[in-house]
Amino acid sequence: MGTKEPTGMDNKSSMMLRKMPLLAALLIAVVSEIQAQPTKNLQAVDVFDLEFASNPEISPAGDKILYVRNFKDIMSDQNLSNIWIVDWDGTNNLPITTGNQRDRSPSWSPDGTRMVYLSNKDGTTQIYMKWLESGHETKLTNLYEPPKNLSWSPNGQWICFNMLVETPRDTQVKLKGKPKGAEWNEPARYIDDMSYRSDGTRGFTKSGYDQLFVISVDGGTPRQVTYASNHIGKADWSKDLKAVYFHANLHKDADYQPRNSEIYRLSLDENKITALTDRFGPDTNPKVSPDGRHLAFTGYDDQFLGYQINKLYLMDLEDQSIETLIPEFDRSVGNIRWSQDG
Repeated sequence: MGTKEPTGMDNKSSMMLRKMPLLAALLIAVVSEIQAQPTKNLQAVDVFDLEFASNPEISPAGDKILYVRNFKDIMSDQNLSNIWIVDWDGTNNLPITTGNQRDRSPSWSPDGTRMVYLSNKDGTTQIYMKWLESGHETKLTNLYEPPKNLSWSPNGQWICFNMLVETPRDTQVKLKGKPKGAEWNEPARYIDDMSYRSDGTRGFTKSGYDQLFVISVDGGTPRQVTYASNHIGKADWSKDLKAVYFHANLHKDADYQPRNSEIYRLSLDENKITALTDRFGPDTNPKVSPDGRHLAFTGYDDQFLGYQINKLYLMDLEDQSIETLIPEFDRSVGNIRWSQDG
């Protein structure tokens, strides 16, 4: 007996019904293939494939640039970085350091033949100096706290840097020593600092302040040159090497007015600190001119606003007169540099 077509259906419709299982199988195969293809959307794990450049430092001659090449290690989930060098036109891009470590803060020597930088490749962050032509390198420090804010002296013989100096807390509760072999919990923490902890992984901060140190490029023991009761900012050298300039908030009410910093001059012979500014508001980032006669810095008059424009100022170091440069500039100034001709 022949097969009878369903009522109301022509031959074309009947043929389509018979092909439906095949069409469904093809559709499933196509969808599976699409799902198997990698997506173009950024995924969380893609952060380990990202690299970026930061901290560019132009050579004194202006022909080369040191910079930090940042990357991440997927196995340890750490931020790592090495230092690279590139010609001013983007050619000859070469590594200066390499390895799964944190190399950062490169700084040219005044004559452009050497650089100093920070690295934790030996387990703790220390200062290293490298001769760029020969590739020779020396470790300048063996410090118990990480240094930062490296600054060359104009003659290339000294490095000034910041480092935390701890101040032991005098606890109000005296506990007797625990019995031998006893396992006690962590003792109570007595805190009388207004700012005592930070976000992220830092948690409770150490009691103490960033101070200035000076070390010879021949190595040796760094010499502490400030003993302030508040944090000292990055310093810049005077041309005659007799002083360094830095910003800090050394007012007695610094905890209550944390942004009210001033520019200071530290005489290295006498260890005497002199304030060069006195307005209410932050004065920061002093930079001495190549001829040693002027000081550029940034800051603003604090009006207790959520955002205020950081302006650029110029001080005559002889009479300490100050003028505002580009006063109508409608955005904040930062990362200031002097040209070689001043």
